[in-house]
Amino acid sequence: MDCRIVRRFIPRSGTAGASDSLTDLLQLASAAGLLTGITIIVVLSIWKEWQDMKARKSGLKVGDERTRRVQGQAALYAWVVGQEFTVVLILVLLVGSQFPSFTAFSAMLALQASLLVSVASFLALRWYLNRKEDIR
Repeated sequence: MDCRIVRRFIPRSGTAGASDSLTDLLQLASAAGLLTGITIIVVLSIWKEWQDMKARKSGLKVGDERTRRVQGQAALYAWVVGQEFTVVLILVLLVGSQFPSFTAFSAMLALQASLLVSVASFLALRWYLNRKEDIR
């Protein structure tokens, strides 16, 4: 790791406030978390595709009609939930900008929250729809 990058995030006595260094440290941690999450998603996607390809070669059926329908409905509902959450975030920022005491959050935090809500809602909906007997 480049020493210049690390030195930027280490607070110096008298030159920068503690809140500035904490903000920089949180931004660094947020970026590192985002990169770690992206790496995990890519690795899991490659692993899943490899497992599906292995199952196809052995003659096993990868997914039946019900599984595809459950995943399709869960994805549709999760997309709607994610879009509504994003609209709410935009409205909070727009309305909050009218008040001087409102502390706005960063775009990185808003994107991370939106992604987290979308993925969590997909997983929860897929779990819920798999438990139901009849899916239309």
